[in-house]
Amino acid sequence: MIHKSKVTVLVPWMELIGPFIRLEEQEGELLAEIADQIIVLPLELKDALTPYLGHWIAILRTDIPGKEYLFRVLTEKGVSQCRTPSIQVFGRISKKTGSDTSVKAV
Repeated sequence: MIHKSKVTVLVPWMELIGPFIRLEEQEGELLAEIADQIIVLPLELKDALTPYLGHWIAILRTDIPGKEYLFRVLTEKGVSQCRTPSIQVFGRISKKTGSDTSVKAV
């Protein structure tokens, strides 16, 4: 059972990359354990994600209607380039200042 005490809720443009360890439905929520993080996902992703348990994956939360969560499975080459699990937050270019608001958290 995944403990909900250390759950991370992905915000738009936040991506979690790492080994996909576990997937559980609890109290109407889908909890995924990726690396050492527990994230909450929509229940409708369960069937799409289940075949990739044990693989390295990346899950990106977006603000695109109908595509709020995107995921990809990393190949061996992708895993070797990542080297360590991470959480990344991608910023947007500010319309007012033109500056990049990107942040990378590892």
